Amino acid sequence: MFPTYPFRAFIRPAIGLLGSLLILEAGLRTKLPNRLLPQPSPYYSEAVLLRDKTLSAFKKNVGEPEVVVIGSSVAYTNVNAEILGKGLGKRAFCLGLPALAPGSVLQYWQNHWKAMVPEVKTVILVLRANDVLTSYDPKDDSKLMGSRIERGWTDPSEVSIVDRPGVPSLRIRDYYGALSKSISASRKPLVGTSFWNTDFGNQLQDGKMSSGEAESIRANPRYKSDALPVLATKTNWLKIVRDLKGQVNGRFLVVYSPDFGGAWPSSADAEQWGAEICRSLNTVGIETVAPLLNDRTFNSTVTNYEDIAHLHQDAAAQFTEALVQELKRTQ
Repeated sequence: MFPTYPFRAFIRPAIGLLGSLLILEAGLRTKLPNRLLPQPSPYYSEAVLLRDKTLSAFKKNVGEPEVVVIGSSVAYTNVNAEILGKGLGKRAFCLGLPALAPGSVLQYWQNHWKAMVPEVKTVILVLRANDVLTSYDPKDDSKLMGSRIERGWTDPSEVSIVDRPGVPSLRIRDYYGALSKSISASRKPLVGTSFWNTDFGNQLQDGKMSSGEAESIRANPRYKSDALPVLATKTNWLKIVRDLKGQVNGRFLVVYSPDFGGAWPSSADAEQWGAEICRSLNTVGIETVAPLLNDRTFNSTVTNYEDIAHLHQDAAAQFTEALVQELKRTQ
């Protein structure tokens, strides 16, 4: 007995939709999508796609990067890759991304960046004080969509139903959102510049912290005088950085980027934190550089900073030039 008319009207479109999805799923399992579509999760965010486009242009116009700078936003605001490359006489490019804790940096290096810079000779990880206070559990990523690293940064309760695991083998799920993100990333904004405002992967800052914001930071210091030894030993940051070094074929070093000096009760506290972080890294065989750490004038000058962690572009140039001198001394 055949279904009545209303049911037939519903079943036919449903069968057609299912058939179309099956054809699409089969098509996504061929080699063609790799040439025509953007990479699937976790690498389809606008920042990543824009960065990949900038890197591709750099490779075409300049060559394969010999030095890369990785880390969170302080990597692409505080270390000017153009100045770094000119100072070292090498091709340098910045691969920092917003809000990357060391664990996420490790995941991005293993799964994305390493393959994109095959000829790199030196990898520089930029760390700030707050990075050592955060633990990272790779299992958090596996609880969400496949290897979608970016979903690991969010509270699972806030992830929409579309982003939940469902059937792990579905290729369609991997490409969810990729096309729309790719389209938006390929367009030039009507006003202003692209997310990365240099050809070297930087997003240099032209804003300056206000005196009111500086006073607010000084009134409520983020870091305490004696908290580092306790807090840093409760997190797995050191193991993560050591694992990252193990993934690098070449020279690996950590550059410590100091926050605004007012984030500590005193300049001595700020210097002690930086020195202790570098000492901890040195004990496990990791090379460190801390440009301008003991320059109290630089670190306490409000106009050198865009906010508590990110340098104004002029101060970033000064910081990078100091880094170049340190690297030349230790080559």
